[in-house]
Amino acid sequence: MQRVATSPEVKKDALVKLTPRRVTALLAFFAAGIVAVHVTTLVCMYGFGHDNVLGLTTLFDVDGERNVPSFFSFTIIMFAVALLAFIAVHQPRGTRPHRAYWAGLAAVFTYLAFDEGFELHERVARFTGTRVHASDLSVYLWLAPYAVGCLAFLIIYARFLKQLPREDRLNILLAGIVYVAGAAGAEVIAALYVHVYHTQQAIGYDIESAIEESLEMTGIILFVYALLRYIETHTATESALALSGKKKRPGTEVPGRDDSAWSPEKTTSA
Repeated sequence: MQRVATSPEVKKDALVKLTPRRVTALLAFFAAGIVAVHVTTLVCMYGFGHDNVLGLTTLFDVDGERNVPSFFSFTIIMFAVALLAFIAVHQPRGTRPHRAYWAGLAAVFTYLAFDEGFELHERVARFTGTRVHASDLSVYLWLAPYAVGCLAFLIIYARFLKQLPREDRLNILLAGIVYVAGAAGAEVIAALYVHVYHTQQAIGYDIESAIEESLEMTGIILFVYALLRYIETHTATESALALSGKKKRPGTEVPGRDDSAWSPEKTTSA
């Protein structure tokens, strides 16, 4: 049997399909599916009195831990960590933002991933709750130390944001606003709900949880898109080109170094 050789053009066509928009659309599809199943179980629970729909209620509970939504969130955050690490490694020395910023972001998001997967914030809440003796709101006391950490993060990374190109800065800011709106803003609303009604077993709380987790997943997916766009546009190594399936920008090659990374600061005007 005669073998059919795979041409470079065929391989390239396969790689072209993996673009930032398509990766983002795929992640958004899975996230929407998870939320849709969760909402369906809520309809079955509160509309028809079925507390456990073939085991899907617990399996797709977005407010639960160690189930499909938490695993998905852990996975996409770790995907963002991998992209951040890639940028930190391939960011040319002497360019801005400095690669230390990207490495720091990778460390922060690694913590967020393990926080999502192993309930680290709940341990912080229990630790804080034993000192302030807040019964109804003890599960939400992690917000206080996390708010301090978020403020410190913003102060440290303000310069990082200023050094980013405008499009990338806006993409990352949008992702951050959406994520914090879910992780902190919606969580504050949940705390107020529990404080007023003294229960988490109510349709209002479950709807709020669905909105909260949807915002968090959306924020991370938008962040993944922002990182993929940054890699596609500013880190044009051979690996990044394979990821995006695009050629280097004309006029950005460095003589004698075809594999050099592209940087806005290194582009010479005509």
